[in-house]
Amino acid sequence: MWTKEYFVSEVLKRNNGYLPYDIIGDYRGTTENILVSTLFGKCSVRANHLLSGIKPTIMTALNKTDYWTNQV
Repeated sequence: MWTKEYFVSEVLKRNNGYLPYDIIGDYRGTTENILVSTLFGKCSVRANHLLSGIKPTIMTALNKTDYWTNQV
């Protein structure tokens, strides 16, 4: 089982050392959701999506109204 630190390092490695979001949730496995904080709001994203390079969007936002308001 990976630790959160190892997971974050793998995501960074696969995204060329740059992440436009902070991983704030606990890592529980690749098929589980993990909480991330973006410029526009908090999102819940599957860990394997982050490893695949998929970025958080309004579809994964916890509060879509706030996310949209912060985007514009």
